[in-house]
Amino acid sequence: MNQTTNQTYRPDIDGLRAIAVGAVLVFHAFPAALPGGFVGVDIFFVISGFLISRIIFSSLEKGTFKFLDFYARRIKRIYPALLLVLTATMAFGWITLFAGEYERLGKHVASGAAFVSNFVLWQESGYFDATAMAKPLLHLWSLGVEEQFYIFWPLFLWVAWRYSSNFLLMTGVVALLSFGANLLFIGAYPSTVFYFPFTRFWELMAGAMLAYVITHRSMAPAGGVRQPTGPLHLRASLLSLIGIGMLVLSILFVREKNFPGWQALVPTLGTLLLIAAGPDAFVNRRILSSRTMVGIGLISYPLYLWHWPLISYVTIIQGEVAPAMRAGVLGASVLLAWATYRLVERPLKKVSDRRVTTMSLSLAMVAIGGVGLGTYFQQGAPERPVVRMNRTLATGLDGGYPTYAGPCAFLKSEQIPLFYCAVDTRETPRFALLGDSKALALFSGLFRTSQPGGTWLVLGSGDSGPLVPILTDDRRYAYVKKNAVASAIQQINDMDSVHTVVVATAARALFQLQNDFSISDLPASKNYAVAFEGLDAAVSRLVAKGKQVVLLVDNPTLPHMENCIDRATSSAWVNRWLAKPSSPDCRVTVLRQRELSAQYLELLGAVARAHPGRVRIVDSLDVLCDDGVCMPTKNGRFVYQVTDHISDYGATLVGGQLNQSLRSDRREVPPLEAVSVKNWGPRDTRVGRGANVQPNGASVLWMQVENVSRFGEVLVYFGEQGLKRVASVGDKVLTVDIPPEVIGKAGQYALVLEEASGRRTRIGVFSVSP
Repeated sequence: MNQTTNQTYRPDIDGLRAIAVGAVLVFHAFPAALPGGFVGVDIFFVISGFLISRIIFSSLEKGTFKFLDFYARRIKRIYPALLLVLTATMAFGWITLFAGEYERLGKHVASGAAFVSNFVLWQESGYFDATAMAKPLLHLWSLGVEEQFYIFWPLFLWVAWRYSSNFLLMTGVVALLSFGANLLFIGAYPSTVFYFPFTRFWELMAGAMLAYVITHRSMAPAGGVRQPTGPLHLRASLLSLIGIGMLVLSILFVREKNFPGWQALVPTLGTLLLIAAGPDAFVNRRILSSRTMVGIGLISYPLYLWHWPLISYVTIIQGEVAPAMRAGVLGASVLLAWATYRLVERPLKKVSDRRVTTMSLSLAMVAIGGVGLGTYFQQGAPERPVVRMNRTLATGLDGGYPTYAGPCAFLKSEQIPLFYCAVDTRETPRFALLGDSKALALFSGLFRTSQPGGTWLVLGSGDSGPLVPILTDDRRYAYVKKNAVASAIQQINDMDSVHTVVVATAARALFQLQNDFSISDLPASKNYAVAFEGLDAAVSRLVAKGKQVVLLVDNPTLPHMENCIDRATSSAWVNRWLAKPSSPDCRVTVLRQRELSAQYLELLGAVARAHPGRVRIVDSLDVLCDDGVCMPTKNGRFVYQVTDHISDYGATLVGGQLNQSLRSDRREVPPLEAVSVKNWGPRDTRVGRGANVQPNGASVLWMQVENVSRFGEVLVYFGEQGLKRVASVGDKVLTVDIPPEVIGKAGQYALVLEEASGRRTRIGVFSVSP
């Protein structure tokens, strides 16, 4: 460890930064142009690990390393531009965002100031996370990961430097553990792997190990140690060509699904090769070190910070943003980044009093974090003018997540990552809701509008992916985890108390449509046969176990709600340049909806006809649409929320419709059927077919039942009014306690046996004396 590092500035690394930030910007503004542009963040991770570790190695070798100095430099580098962006984002949000949006922004400002955005965003991730475009500080997750790395990394290096002679081995082991965790959990927990620091640390540590090698091996072709000549120069140029090729392939072909995973190796290795090639390699000297690339690289940090809030705010205000406006936003981002670099970052570098600068920046960061936290606790300052002048999506709220919805403790450990599961904890569920994100959007309304004797269990999409209720091996549906769907169905079939299953799934998922804001491509879909086969296979498994099945017709598909709001800010100047009216496509007639979805409706009908008497259809259009027209609102409230999912209020409407329909199915008490009842009456008599119950006390009845295919529960009825469940049948001989509160008035009461299949059988009557 006696080779001194020459800290020569490398313009090619600034050029590499330009590639990274450019890829991210184009991906965010024009995702179809560079579908893998998000790997620019991974390029940044490697560069950061290399440069920061190189500085630490140099200080350690010289014996000048101090932890306080290291963190003071980080604060001076990171805080100025971040403070400016956080402040501007909060200020613009004041005149732009609705109460719920501003409340969320306050939380994100506080988490950004504390460098824990990745954890907050991880908690929000999922099917009901607000759309990414509606989060102006979404991009700060990567800054959180990076700064969390630098909390422990200097201490790790100091310990390794002082007490170990094999730094590469120690670092390599930790990096392999990080990469292994990334591979191990990416399939089951993709959001966790994406946002958690440990599953990302390997990228920064790869850069750090390269810095160590370049610093301590005099033949390394980089960093000013020894510049390559002859064959070495040819080798370095070859490395740079391979490296830039890997980055181009990553930016063009890597996809977000199951990223990082193995895919992240490509941009990581490409970045390592370019850095290792050194400043004189062909690509590094001719391309990366060009004046334009270096200039973009110098402003890459403020450019990264500015671009996403601008894109997000324009999208929030306008909804669908025209390409020319997107290009204009990128241009504005460059101007703001240049101004930040010239007017904020460069002047602060010349301030010699590091202690005052560090303290001032730290206090300012605490202050802006406090403002964000206060905004969050004030629920987004709902008294602001912009809130009063706009009708907001908040009108779609209607009680939210039910407090009595609890986790499914009965699941096996291997089922937990396969799907989401919640159960009404007030009593044993009688109904089950099965489906993808459409089911999850509905279940809160189902729970709220249910009544005793008709509570719910819901199984929906989880970490493993969308729980589209189809069973097929067709590769067009490979994204649907067949084992998760099969496991969810088996879980429902194993629950004897559940006799009716409602299946709710997106029509676009069944037919593999192109987007979630239109079904215009549904009539031409060629996927009818495989969709029918898959849905029928799932339904058949439920029917075979005696379940009744209800197929819920999907809600109409409208443009995203941000395009359906006549949104205005509280600034006339901003409105003049950015505000625009809602899309004319934000309404569809029932007739047109049925025309577009004719193939889908035929599929549901075919499945129902394949199981006569066991499967039926309920149409949500009956409650979501008025006077033959379907719109984003009903009764002055939004019935849609995120993408093509119904809102909480919409869930109340559809949930109430479903619960009423299921209650109507079971209102009549059928006559005595195949179940035979022997010797029922008061416990002591063991004979007779009747009993007299006094209203001031309980009577214990005894019965013996036979020929029950699947035991259920005993209910007490007065006329057609179901009063209470009084027992569960677990054996052919049963004693039934009738509590005094069940007996409301004198007259004839009926005992009814309800089987798990839903069949009800009158098993006797008893009278109550006045």
